[in-house]
Amino acid sequence: MADLPLVYARASDPEVVRFTGEILSCEQTRELLQRRVREQASKAPFGGRAIVLKSHQLNIGYCGLDFLAHSVERRIELFYGLTRQFWGHGFATEAAAAMLKHGFRDLELNEIVAPIHPDNIRSVRVAERIGLRYRTKMDWPKQGQVNLYGLSQAEYDQSDHPTRNEIRAINSRPKLC
Repeated sequence: MADLPLVYARASDPEVVRFTGEILSCEQTRELLQRRVREQASKAPFGGRAIVLKSHQLNIGYCGLDFLAHSVERRIELFYGLTRQFWGHGFATEAAAAMLKHGFRDLELNEIVAPIHPDNIRSVRVAERIGLRYRTKMDWPKQGQVNLYGLSQAEYDQSDHPTRNEIRAINSRPKLC
């Protein structure tokens, strides 16, 4: 549970969860983290992965692939999120680009999608930087209509891929439980 302080910082920050969920208490965050760790083995090769700032071994976010919730189609969703103090440094783009590559190269997926609330400009920018393009609108519980971005393996193979961003050390203190 060494990751709890930074996971709690994400889960309790209204700006971070504005488009993805509800604010959690420290105890709810602990339960969520324990549940996600237990569920991970059964979801392989899908599920979330920690985004770790190598220089400090800090869990600064998450990124993953999973079956698109709230859809009858068996599409694969790319998802990502960061603790707010790490926004704007390219970490989400780097992680999402690596996960996209993993999905197409290692898992041989035909398509990867990402449902994004239209007001979530930061997330839209990440999706567009890694090559995802607007596809359609869809209804999403608790959020109403979201924009569905996507990329096929054929489109991925024909596009330029973002280069790996340089990771910079960020000295800051996490919100503690």
